[in-house]
Amino acid sequence: MIKVVAITSNEKDFPLHIELPDDLPIHGKVELDHERTIGSSSPARACEYRCTVPAEFLNDILQKISLTYKKKSLVVATNDIDKVYISDLNRFSI
Repeated sequence: MIKVVAITSNEKDFPLHIELPDDLPIHGKVELDHERTIGSSSPARACEYRCTVPAEFLNDILQKISLTYKKKSLVVATNDIDKVYISDLNRFSI
């Protein structure tokens, strides 16, 4: 199993789309909202090596993706003054 993220050439600004470094042979933006896990041994999901990103860029991407797995508490209040509900949610913020 490997983790992959899509790369788009779309020029729209979106907080979850991170520009690839300029010195790579591939251009575009990494779409953090399109992270997937795929089976690396599946012929239907054959992957091909293209290039290596700088370690600093990779660490930044991994740190931002890791935020999607952290649980935060959200307080949900109702009209009933005596009741306040707290639930865990996965939240993402850059």
